[in-house]
Amino acid sequence: MNDEEFLAFLKEQGLLGGEKNQKSQCIFCSIVFGDIPSTKIGENKKAIAILEVKPVSLGHSLILPKEHITSKEKLSEEVEKLALEIEQNLKATFNPKRVERISSNIMGHEIL
Repeated sequence: MNDEEFLAFLKEQGLLGGEKNQKSQCIFCSIVFGDIPSTKIGENKKAIAILEVKPVSLGHSLILPKEHITSKEKLSEEVEKLALEIEQNLKATFNPKRVERISSNIMGHEIL
């Protein structure tokens, strides 16, 4: 599903309004602001960690910066610290063979 299809789906589901403000159009900002429910598993001053709603593996999580960050280079050290904390918790809880940390830019919002 590309960004346009994803945005259309969110609008169909009533998860995004018709405003043109980038933050109001961003699913991840809506989650950070609490407008869309999520299962929070960690938080610090700069980011929240949530469980993925459609996980591809046990413990599949997302780290969302609290600011609308558009590139990996702009992610703060605090965002990386939360990602490391969640990674360590996943290893301790599930004892997986490996934990992958992937940075993605979805709809203009950088997430881990």
